Amino acid sequence: MYQREDVNVGKLLKRLPKAVRSKVQSKECWTIFKKYDAFQREKLEGSSLWKALLEALPESFAQAILNNQYGWSLQQDSVHAFTGCGRDGEPAVSFIKFPEYVKFTLALILHKYSVHSQVLDCKMALKPQELDHSKRKTKVVASLGPASWSEEMIPKMIEAGTDIFRLNCSHRRGGDFERVYPLIRKYSKLLGRRVECLGDLQGPKFRVGELEGEPVPLIEGEVVEFGICKDDNDLIKPGRITMKPTKEQLALVKACKVGIDLLIEDGIMKVTVVEKLSDTELKVKIIRGGKLKARKGVNVPDCEIDCAALTEKDIEDAEYLLQLDPPVEYICVSFAQKAQDLQELIDIMDRLKVPAEKRPKICPKIEKPQALSNIEGIIEKSQALMVARGDLGVELELERVPFAQKLLIARAKKAGLFVINATQMVESMIENPVPTRAEVTDLQNAVFDGADAVMLSGEAASGKFPCESVRAEADAVLEAEAVRDFLKPQVPHAAVVDEANKPRELDDSKRKTKVVASLGPASWSEEMIPKMIAAGTDIFRLNCSHRRGGDFERVYPLIRKTAKEMGKDVICLGDLQGPKFRVGELAADPVELKNGEVLEFGICKDDSDLIRPGRITMKPTLEQNALVKACKPGTPLLLEDGIMEVKVVEKCSETELKVEVVRGGKLKARKGVNVPDVEIDCAALTSKDIEDAEFLLQLDPPIEYICVSFAQKGQDLQELIDIMDRLKVPQEKRPKICPKIEKPQALTNIDGIIAKSQALMVARGDLGVELGLYRVPFAQKLLIARAKQAGLFVINATQVVESMIKNPVPTRAEVSDVCNAVWDGADAVMLSGEAASGDFPLEAVMAEASAAREAESVKHRLRRACPPVESCEVVPPMLHVNMGNKKQETDDSLRKSKVVASLGPASWSEEMIPKMIEAGTDIFRLNCSHRRGGDFERVYPLIRKTAHEMGKKVECLGDLQGPKFRVGELAGEPIDLINGEVLEFGISVDDNDNIRPGRITMKPTLEQKALIAASKVGIDLLLEDGIMKVQVVEKLSDTELKVKVIRGGKLKARKGVNVPDVEIDCAALTAKDIEDAEFLLQLDPPIEYICVSFVQKGQDLQELIDIMDRLKVPQEKRPKICPKIEKPQALTNIDGIIAKSQALMVARGDLGVELELERVPFAQKLLIRKAKDAGLFVINATQMVESMIENPVPTRAEVSDLQNAIWDGADAVMLSGEAASGKFPCESVKAEAAAALEAESVKDLLQVRLPLDYCCDEGNKPRELDDSKRRTKVVSSLGPASWSEEMIPKMIEAGTDIFRLNCSHRRGGDFERVYPLIRKTAKEMGKKVECLGDLQGPKFRVGELAGEPVPLQNGDILEFGICVDDNDNIRPGRITMKPTLEQNALVKGCQVGTTLLIEDGIMEVVVTEKISDTELKVQVTRGGKLKARKGVNVPDIEIDCAALTVKDIEDAEFLLQLDPPVEYICVSFAQKAQDLQELIDIMNRLQIPPERRPKICPKIEKPQALTNIDGIIEKSEALMVARGDLGVELGLNRVPFAQKLLIRKAKDAGLFVITATQMVESMIEAPVPTRAEVSDLCNAVWDGTDAVMLSGEAASGKYPLEAVMAEAAAVREAESVEHRMLPAIPVVV
Repeated sequence: MYQREDVNVGKLLKRLPKAVRSKVQSKECWTIFKKYDAFQREKLEGSSLWKALLEALPESFAQAILNNQYGWSLQQDSVHAFTGCGRDGEPAVSFIKFPEYVKFTLALILHKYSVHSQVLDCKMALKPQELDHSKRKTKVVASLGPASWSEEMIPKMIEAGTDIFRLNCSHRRGGDFERVYPLIRKYSKLLGRRVECLGDLQGPKFRVGELEGEPVPLIEGEVVEFGICKDDNDLIKPGRITMKPTKEQLALVKACKVGIDLLIEDGIMKVTVVEKLSDTELKVKIIRGGKLKARKGVNVPDCEIDCAALTEKDIEDAEYLLQLDPPVEYICVSFAQKAQDLQELIDIMDRLKVPAEKRPKICPKIEKPQALSNIEGIIEKSQALMVARGDLGVELELERVPFAQKLLIARAKKAGLFVINATQMVESMIENPVPTRAEVTDLQNAVFDGADAVMLSGEAASGKFPCESVRAEADAVLEAEAVRDFLKPQVPHAAVVDEANKPRELDDSKRKTKVVASLGPASWSEEMIPKMIAAGTDIFRLNCSHRRGGDFERVYPLIRKTAKEMGKDVICLGDLQGPKFRVGELAADPVELKNGEVLEFGICKDDSDLIRPGRITMKPTLEQNALVKACKPGTPLLLEDGIMEVKVVEKCSETELKVEVVRGGKLKARKGVNVPDVEIDCAALTSKDIEDAEFLLQLDPPIEYICVSFAQKGQDLQELIDIMDRLKVPQEKRPKICPKIEKPQALTNIDGIIAKSQALMVARGDLGVELGLYRVPFAQKLLIARAKQAGLFVINATQVVESMIKNPVPTRAEVSDVCNAVWDGADAVMLSGEAASGDFPLEAVMAEASAAREAESVKHRLRRACPPVESCEVVPPMLHVNMGNKKQETDDSLRKSKVVASLGPASWSEEMIPKMIEAGTDIFRLNCSHRRGGDFERVYPLIRKTAHEMGKKVECLGDLQGPKFRVGELAGEPIDLINGEVLEFGISVDDNDNIRPGRITMKPTLEQKALIAASKVGIDLLLEDGIMKVQVVEKLSDTELKVKVIRGGKLKARKGVNVPDVEIDCAALTAKDIEDAEFLLQLDPPIEYICVSFVQKGQDLQELIDIMDRLKVPQEKRPKICPKIEKPQALTNIDGIIAKSQALMVARGDLGVELELERVPFAQKLLIRKAKDAGLFVINATQMVESMIENPVPTRAEVSDLQNAIWDGADAVMLSGEAASGKFPCESVKAEAAAALEAESVKDLLQVRLPLDYCCDEGNKPRELDDSKRRTKVVSSLGPASWSEEMIPKMIEAGTDIFRLNCSHRRGGDFERVYPLIRKTAKEMGKKVECLGDLQGPKFRVGELAGEPVPLQNGDILEFGICVDDNDNIRPGRITMKPTLEQNALVKGCQVGTTLLIEDGIMEVVVTEKISDTELKVQVTRGGKLKARKGVNVPDIEIDCAALTVKDIEDAEFLLQLDPPVEYICVSFAQKAQDLQELIDIMNRLQIPPERRPKICPKIEKPQALTNIDGIIEKSEALMVARGDLGVELGLNRVPFAQKLLIRKAKDAGLFVITATQMVESMIEAPVPTRAEVSDLCNAVWDGTDAVMLSGEAASGKYPLEAVMAEAAAVREAESVEHRMLPAIPVVV
């Protein structure tokens, strides 16, 4: 909870816009307050307070709250935060000083916005570029070499922004270091700049030797010798590869084993060891061939090479660096594999006695996979760390480096190290003066990840543009820092660096991210199209800029034909050119533009008006005329992608400007012109675009996407829509419209653009020119996030792998750029020139596919960097209660949530397995607690065989039993444990030491000994699922305790023991578990999941991993590890557990014992959210539909619980005893499948319930025991079990707040007796207890039987009518109803096609013929055995009869004349407002004064009430969600969503809401509720209900007092965490 002192209201108010601040601080707030203070009491509460606050807040804030736009709500984040709502001594809501409250709310909103950066806006990307380099914290490291180490260049490099110079010892020769080091120190002092130096030791080098002659071709499949040179003549030749005999190269060959891969020349070639001849000789097979030259590098990723980290050269270089004065600041150790490698450098420092203050920071270069495994030891001996992506990319493989980079940076930063990101950062700048988009994005992502420095290698040492490279890196990181605080860390707290060593993902069938390949001369031939598809192209781009000569007409049918022949789903995208802005032709040679020069700039007057010194011209097209017309003094014009820039100094006319050169250069003909600051007023589609669009729209089959270039606003897309309308393109043939975001104006108008789009392209080319290169990466993240929120398909484009135009492999920066785009949410990555005209189009496709595939494989381990992006125009859909009437989803093929069915005697026979699969089982659970007698050996092959024959994908889950904690055997009869008694509790001394009066024993197993050893004085031990409880009062030894009985009972043999407050120090897997795991792991085909029971920490799962390692189970055959969360300790240690898991089960059985039942629903939400955030598959388990062990249909509470689990994010719901040993296993599966399917159909309409700052350990908070804090009321229905003189005070004491007088049972003077008793008892007890009278309403029932119950068989045609006389009873062929007014109206209201449900929907008939107003013909659609007086429901019609029957009027008159008055009267089966008017009319007739009138409470039981809810609410002061008949009429599975809508709607109107029917139905027979029932109760509270009702549980059940206490405890606990929940439904209109 926020406290007042957490937020400085005054300070934050100053940050509000002036207009908003003035409104808040003016008298306007008080005026609004008085307007809503209807009773002149100077206080507001309920809906009046909300309405007033919404009116007082600025419109944008009010709308944000209503739409849940920012992830907070009115009540959640302002009232609770400000007051605590009466808890903990804080004032109640009603006593808020209103203007102060508004101020606090605004300040709180700003606080959350600024601290958590929860909501961004695309326009944020338009912020001015950061230019003040004094603010830059990220360092630029520049490697020195011939291009940069001259005396002339050193000061230029410093001026450009170099912070650290790298002395690369690989090139230390000839006195260069001795010359340059003093120069660095001299010029940094002269320039007044702090510049540091980093010495980089070469490390061991692994290279092939010299050639005997020409380069040697290595041919795939060939076997050759590979060894150490025997002498100087043993050179590389055909059939033999040699290496020189250095220590480290000898160690490399020695370490190689059969199966080891050796990578040559950065992985271009690859060989595998097939035979080891000796420690110096190998036989290798060529896997990837090429032409082998001399001295090419060798990498061995799978080996930790046993050689010193420092070579003789390294030792000599280190000694040189350590004696420099002043000292060098950093020394890098190359190829560090383990901590010992760094110790070698420390030993040199010790030997040279370098004092601590002069010792450089040790910086290991992470270049080997082994370093990822040993990172903790390496970090311990380091003060800095370099992610050296060069060799790391070879050893680990390029595609795995970006994930490793994120993990390494996060881990090193956590340890406080200085982190440098290195290699191929801006590699293109070796030859070019500006970086690519991919390079800038890669640079900025490194800064977003936390890197402290970025390094230049060849770019600065030997490139053509060393100073420009420094400036480019400095500018990029400075801009990244300016927006870094808006983004969230991507690496979760529990991430482990060694995760990056996971095998590379090679299965391209798993890839979801699409590769878009632009077609051109390099790729569109008949030969190339199938190769491009085979390489991985998903979408071909037809670039209309190059549509000429019939190429499109030729290639489009070719694509469709080839894709069909190859059986590939390949789609096409047409890209319209858009308006082009270019300078014209030259009069002569290119024109030199000089800084400061003033020139003419205008539209050509005639064909002779060409570019010449002093004048720049553009051709007179419509769009170019519009460009010049839009320019004003001060407008910048960028020429040739921003290489040159001129600024308007004078506007001479609408076609002529005077401009000043700001950035000069040599201007050539037809170079592009960009005007970033102007929205150019011209059509988005040129005449060429219209022609191209018409061509694309008439293709057959239709093209899937059309891109609109330079879209600036929504209207630009309308032009394309208008063409489709003109051509009458049918909806199903219309391509998806995909705007290309290339102008800053598009970011401002993004909502309007999105509203007319189905896809979106982040076109980084022109966007980088207009917005500025360094602002594009942040804009990219914002655009992707915003488009994904709107459900658009997003393509990331331009310079993605630009280097591949000329090279067969991408750079590290390019792979990083692709991966980050995927992690940001892009659906596709695009190739431009790489595929259209490059030298390696196929390799480019494969490179993008490979990078995207690898990124997806770890995406679940990263968080999305970009928070939600605000929408100004496109808001979440407003909900309406009538949405609850939507048609139930019945197409099970759409269901994604899995049903897990536990196998047992009821379900595992050869006959039942196919029935269970047909019913909807997706995963069978093999419960190892019951593994005996060969059942698993029989059933497992049966499942696989049956699923295969049925063509169904069915998985299996093995569930290990885990340690069991149970009391032992009895010496005699069950023992009575009496409250307060002190007993012995210990481990059995021998076989005769059994349970007897005064002593409880447990058998001496390892885990049970550990339980007793862990117990301390004060610890609680729960027996038999918590029915009994004892507390340790004395610890006698590690095997003996003295305990006091806290909650007594009758103790039987072998009952479970739980110890919630203790982490028991025993192995997670028992000997039985190990045996079961070995059985499961050797099944063929492999089992998909293994569950580990009673997991308390990450190490518990390692035990299973160790078994897999011992059995050498290959990675692809390993089941997903699924911990069962059953202990409170697991919530505390959840991060460590998740790090070793691929799935997670919320096992509510033992968790409910250990954590206590009432705390499970909140813990469940936390666990599901946490696991989903980590990408795990989540199963919700235990007592899901427990009632179906005995009954064929679930209760309302069970369906509600199940659907809430789906809405929370669960991937699967599990059946335990319901499927294993229940009477209705198939029905249970069908019930879960149907409920889950319906939940999914509305899931997207609901909001996430937990805030961003949730933490699983919150689930361990102490249980709320103070019932005086409870606000949610318990309504108890009175009846024989509860209305006696003895029971009424007990019911009040138990927690009843409202007694329900059910008029269906008003007879024999019971009400006359009990009502005064309630009032008298409550007064005597000093309790406020209210009463609710519930009118019966019209009843619709079949009549009496003529004889035996009548079987109704599917397809039968029967008569259905009103009894003609007293003898017209139910018989075969005829169903009758008695002739009451309402039953007459029911039959009269039926039409052909109307459905009638009999006995709560167990049977169903449909009207096939209407004979008269009293007679129908019906067909049986769901049969059964029809008995007398069973209920009839007709959901499809509004029955035209009075809402109040004669009995209801009589009962209402009785209730209205009670003294003191009853507080509520319920009207049953209310369908419309008029139904409530009937009760109001009775009050008027009886002249009941306003202050004595009860609150009118309609019971919502008919679908028609949802349609007419506004009218009903208008005449009500309360509302009951009566789930009984509503579940029959609406269908059970549609009730939970309708319940949420009704509660929210009623609460918004200020009504008192009661949720009723089957709340804790199991307690009619049992003393404790099920997990599903407690969950249902809690969710009702979190949805906003004011009361929960007991029906038969209190009126006629065996445990009425326990039922009241159970409801009170559950809602009290729900309230205690309510402030941590967000509303599921934002607003209902």
